[in-house]
Amino acid sequence: MDSASTFFSVPGGEKSKSLSTDDELAARLAQERFDRGDLIIALGGEVILDLAGFLASIYMRGIPYVSFPTTLLSQVDVCIGGKVAVNHAEGRNLVGNFYHPEKVLVDPDFLKSLDGCELKSGMAEVVKAGIIGDETLFQFCGKRLDGPLHDAMDQWDEMIIRALRVKKRIIEKDEKEKGLRMTLNLGHTVGHALETATDYKLLRHGEAVAVGMHTAAVIARHRGLLSPGALGKITAVISPLLPGRAWKTVPNTLLLDAMALDKKKRLDRVPFVLPTRVGEVKTVWDVVRNEIATALDEVRKHAPEDI
Repeated sequence: MDSASTFFSVPGGEKSKSLSTDDELAARLAQERFDRGDLIIALGGEVILDLAGFLASIYMRGIPYVSFPTTLLSQVDVCIGGKVAVNHAEGRNLVGNFYHPEKVLVDPDFLKSLDGCELKSGMAEVVKAGIIGDETLFQFCGKRLDGPLHDAMDQWDEMIIRALRVKKRIIEKDEKEKGLRMTLNLGHTVGHALETATDYKLLRHGEAVAVGMHTAAVIARHRGLLSPGALGKITAVISPLLPGRAWKTVPNTLLLDAMALDKKKRLDRVPFVLPTRVGEVKTVWDVVRNEIATALDEVRKHAPEDI
């Protein structure tokens, strides 16, 4: 390209994470004469990282990119793992690829600019990592959620590192999501369905995942996989992260129909990640619609009345 650097800005929100946006960006790269010797720097939250990563993976069959996450959710989860994708009308992250950045740069100072709701959304992914594989991190999250999250700024480093280590351990054993990596989808089966059913307008991603994690924990308890005490611990930590009353009006049938579009389904069965204790989960393939609907109704009783 002719100049040393070219800046592209993209409107915030899941609506921007689309094939049409990537098509526009690819056209601009071509106009600027980008080639395989050039580099994309993705500076932003989860939408920008996914969008830029997917663009890098398909432009000229792949050019290098660097991930520079600026939100808590993107710093503790999205920035590593190599999953890059855009949304489709038929489902969230339906069109994607596995493509790793050349480098990931995480600076917790960016979190100082986020509001409390955005931090809570990111905390859902931190809690997820704790439930999956780090009981100490889970307990740490419980203490942090007792007060304003901005008061915990001096402890973000430890939370981010511990969450990324959980994901790193899993990805190193199963990069392409053949089995073990599916555990990272704890809360996402319901969460993605909730986002799809509400056209990505009602909830932040972390809020939807919090609903999904709580639903999974209730299903696990109903199945006898999770003790009452463990469910109580998980409920206590997740409750402050649940969204307000608006999502309660979304019909179960709408959520269940959206869930049927899950890209991870096999032979018309959708995988469900269920906690068996804090720090351990398992993936099952036989959760039925009635189980999910019953659990969702129970979770609705715990959601706060106001966001």
